[in-house]
Amino acid sequence: MGFIKRDHPMRAGLRRLRSRSRNAAAMLRRGMTRHALVVGVTGTAGKSTVTRLVGQILRQRGPTYVASGVNTRDGVKRRYLKHPRGARFWVQEISGHQPGEVAASARFVVPDIAIVTCVQAEHFRAFESLEALADGKADLVRALRPDGIAVLNADDPRVAAMAALAPGRVVTFGIGAGDVRVVNVEGCLPGSVTVTIDLRGDVFSIRTRFAGPRWALHFAAAVAAGDAAGASRTEIVAALETAEPDLYKDSIHRFEDGTLVVLDCFKASFWTVTSSVETLTAINAPRRTFVMGTLSDFRGTPKVRYAEAARTALGSADRVFVYGRNAYRLKGLLAQHGDHLELFETFSALDQRLADSRLPGEAIYVKASGADHLERLMHHRREPVACFADACGVSLRSCNSCKRLYGRDLSEAAADALR
Repeated sequence: MGFIKRDHPMRAGLRRLRSRSRNAAAMLRRGMTRHALVVGVTGTAGKSTVTRLVGQILRQRGPTYVASGVNTRDGVKRRYLKHPRGARFWVQEISGHQPGEVAASARFVVPDIAIVTCVQAEHFRAFESLEALADGKADLVRALRPDGIAVLNADDPRVAAMAALAPGRVVTFGIGAGDVRVVNVEGCLPGSVTVTIDLRGDVFSIRTRFAGPRWALHFAAAVAAGDAAGASRTEIVAALETAEPDLYKDSIHRFEDGTLVVLDCFKASFWTVTSSVETLTAINAPRRTFVMGTLSDFRGTPKVRYAEAARTALGSADRVFVYGRNAYRLKGLLAQHGDHLELFETFSALDQRLADSRLPGEAIYVKASGADHLERLMHHRREPVACFADACGVSLRSCNSCKRLYGRDLSEAAADALR
């Protein structure tokens, strides 16, 4: 379509035609394909991680197709066209950005196991209330096969209530309650974090590769789903102890001088700030710096919410650096917290401040939305970057595949940093 102008109506028509063709092809392939077990995962947060954890377990039992990240109704079908033939198991992440989205994807997936992680504030423009959002997520449970199993978060009342919609068995997980419970979390970075699980009286520990206690519930969800799928305790533990965090979802990056950088740069929902600060606080380090960029998914004025988030971080971190177009909203806090709070309007100023104040063995936690591209802070420590833009306009979710990062293709050193 290179010869057709970008804003020409024909382009939109061709895109619609291509989308319909892909959807039809996906429906045909779905109808012709049989899987031994299909798992659907939805929820406000944690669905990508739980999808990958469950996939890790099922791989112990046979070829498994794990689809996370591309989770809209069209994305689910588009990705399915590329799924490997012969996959016995299928684990699919499902998102609901609009009413009816989960239902549409669930009708295509038709899960044997439906996992709902939690219901929290998001998609305010599409859903008028948390109850409406929960009802949308519940469509995954409604879509279960007659003998399907619902795996639900017992700690979230809106999710726990979905048990009434399940056509078959219900398995619950949680911190304080559930068939699968987290009974202890110990250890901290730079070492390992161990999660102890009680599976209906069978207590065992999982030595994870994750950053902190905030991920314990996700491991409980994966254990519950793995058990429901028939996996043994040995298979579950072996799989989960080798699982790595999703990139930029509390991914851990270590440096030769002992510095630890934890990147939560994919989606920075306001309601997750507290657990992010707790993750940083638990790290054993001579200094802890909390870097905050753009936050999302909150009601109320940005000034009030950013101030609330900054105060939460200031209560535990040694330093709080706030970056971006919302940093100026916190100038009123400088008089009281000026020794620990610093504001940065540009990425170059933030990066330079971190470089000038390096301390071997320090811990830096970066929380920001993907549009901020603050993963560059980690990349620049590995190898000097060429891009210091504050609003690059590139629609990539991250800088990893962008030639602007180093002014060329992703280098071998940067690729090593992502492993």
